[in-house]
Amino acid sequence: MDVIKSNVAPGVLIVSSDIDPKRKPDIVDDLTATKLDAASFDYLICAEVIEHVVDPYAAAENIRHILKENGKAFVSGPMLFPLHDAPYDFFRYTEFGFRKLFQNFSGVDIRARASWGRTAMHLLVRSLWFKDKRIDVAVQLLFLWNLPMMLILKPILGRVTTPYFTTGFNCIVTK
Repeated sequence: MDVIKSNVAPGVLIVSSDIDPKRKPDIVDDLTATKLDAASFDYLICAEVIEHVVDPYAAAENIRHILKENGKAFVSGPMLFPLHDAPYDFFRYTEFGFRKLFQNFSGVDIRARASWGRTAMHLLVRSLWFKDKRIDVAVQLLFLWNLPMMLILKPILGRVTTPYFTTGFNCIVTK
């Protein structure tokens, strides 16, 4: 597929791709069945997309396919995050899920994002958008119940990033 790329800075070409033409990407393409040429890109950013694709293994293979040799992709996805973009919200990933997904890459660097305290705060704020008020109240009560302990432990919890209680993961994968 021929792609018209525009220069953003000397030596840098950026191309946007999306399955939805309403978002006005440079290329309308499906990551699970891409028409992009093999070895087309040095770098690829796939931020908060992987949970929305029907076949994540096909998407991972296509990411590998369109990267040049030793090319890198930044892929991020949620773990503890409310349902969104319904009905196109299919998966949540652990560190082990991402490792399995990117097993055919030569390098995989996965990092949990957000500290324990930030994840708890994130869940509280997101609970305000839950449609089921029973869940909303339950999350807020749980937060309030633990608030004194969280304040006492804030110097520790505010810095602890753990794969067991995180909003999601950021991955750098190398072809």
